[in-house]
Amino acid sequence: KTERKIKVLIEKLHVTVANYRRHLPGIKTVFVRQSEATKEIQVTLITIGHKIKNLIPLAKEIMKLDHVVSVYQNETEWQNPQVWGNKTEKLLGKNQITEEILGKKFALSPRAFFQLNPVQTINLYSEALKYLDLTPDQTLIDAYSGVGTLGILAADRVKQVVGIETIPEAVKDAQHNVELNHIKNADYIQGSVEKVLPELQNSGVAINALIVDPPRTGLAKSLIKTLLRVKPETFVYISCNPSTLAQDLVLLSEAYDVRVIQNVDMLPQTPRCEAIAKLVLRKDR
Repeated sequence: KTERKIKVLIEKLHVTVANYRRHLPGIKTVFVRQSEATKEIQVTLITIGHKIKNLIPLAKEIMKLDHVVSVYQNETEWQNPQVWGNKTEKLLGKNQITEEILGKKFALSPRAFFQLNPVQTINLYSEALKYLDLTPDQTLIDAYSGVGTLGILAADRVKQVVGIETIPEAVKDAQHNVELNHIKNADYIQGSVEKVLPELQNSGVAINALIVDPPRTGLAKSLIKTLLRVKPETFVYISCNPSTLAQDLVLLSEAYDVRVIQNVDMLPQTPRCEAIAKLVLRKDR
C-alpha cells in the first residue's frame, strides 16, 4: 500500500515526525486520496511547522510511487483539534486529481470534501436527487456544496443551481468542475450558508429547492432559523450523523413533515451511516 511505502521513505530519509511531548515539528499525518475512476493518487503531508528537513526529497521519492500524481504540504498547529490546517501548498505534481460520478467529472484539491466510498456515493446521490423531485423551473440551493457534486449532477434538471461553501479551495474546485462538465446554469459562492441564504433571497433569488449535506455537527441553529423563515418547498437533508440529524429534524418540524429517512451504508463494518431525509413543507404554513 502507498501509506506503508511512504512510512518507509520517511524513515529512510530521516524526516522528522511531529512529537507533541518534546514539541518537535515534523510530519503529523499522511493523507492519501485515490480516485476510483482514474486511479490517480494525491498525497498530502500534514505537518507541524513549515520548514521540515528533507521534505522536498521525500516528495520527490513519493512521486515515484505507482499512480502518485501530486504531493502537497498542509501546515497545522499543535492546538488545532482538526486533522487539517488552513495553509496548503503544492510541493510537486498536478493541482488536482479527477473523480467521476454518474457521468460527471470532479477535480479534487486536497482539502476539498468528497465522499470516501465512490461506489456507494452513486447510490447516495441518486437517492437524494430522486427525493428532491426537481422541476425545470426551480432554483436549487446546494448548501455545504464542497466541490459542487450534487449541484452539478442536478443542473440539467433545474433552471439554476447556486452552491454555498466555506472552504475557498473547494469553491475554486466547484467553479472548475462547472467548466469541466460544460454546465451553464450553476454558480458557487464562498461563505456560510446562514449568511448567504438570506442575501440570495433579498437579491431576488427564488429559493424553492434546497439540499444540505452538512458536517457531523449538523446545521447551525442560526441556519435552521433562516430555513424556517425562507421555507424552501423541496428540501432534502443528507446527514453523516444520525444524532445531530434527529436534533435538527425536531427543530425543522415546526414547518416541515419528514416523509422519508433512507439510510445508505457508506462505511461498511463501522458504526457510521449516512441518512437521507426528505422534508415537505406543510401547506398550512
